[in-house]
Amino acid sequence: MALALTQQPVSICLDCARRVFQHYSSGVIKRGCGTSLDHCVLAVGYTDDAYIIKNSWGETWGENGYLRVAKHNENGPGVCGVLEVPAYPTY
Repeated sequence: MALALTQQPVSICLDCARRVFQHYSSGVIKRGCGTSLDHCVLAVGYTDDAYIIKNSWGETWGENGYLRVAKHNENGPGVCGVLEVPAYPTY
């Protein structure tokens, strides 16, 4: 996914039903959420340790409307299911 993000934003879905997501205010989510995807958002970038994701809940949520999800699980579904169903053009 990091390679795709060097070209454009990537549509993704996350498991946001858990407390760690609902009450997120800052930092990197590393665990505490599952992979029952129920909320689609936009990955817009990454750092060495996290994907940067724009949420649709407004600027008063999270880090001015954004959150960071750990990249440490590059195989399988990823943290919160971030790697389950990414969608982006491959032209």
